[in-house]
Amino acid sequence: MDYQALANYINGDPELSTLAAEGADETIAQTMNARLTPTFVTTEIGNGLILSTVGLEVGNALLDVLNGAPDFRYIKPLLEQGRLGTTVSHGDVAIALRG
Repeated sequence: MDYQALANYINGDPELSTLAAEGADETIAQTMNARLTPTFVTTEIGNGLILSTVGLEVGNALLDVLNGAPDFRYIKPLLEQGRLGTTVSHGDVAIALRG
């Protein structure tokens, strides 16, 4: 957000414009921050997320396959550390699992 967009946002909001007229910069910043909705997106997963997403039975079976297959030897530590990236497409994973 550039300066003009910020000024327009503050002046267009009754609460913030009142605070601006009072010179309450810190309160404006706190008010704006409180309105923000976190947009955190998980990009890394671990064993726990797999188990909670697909369930204990399917999750255990999947983890057993990943832990036992030599082709996935580098995936095991990433899952254990909760650092397996989710940027790989689902199609790539499905093809890899079918072998």
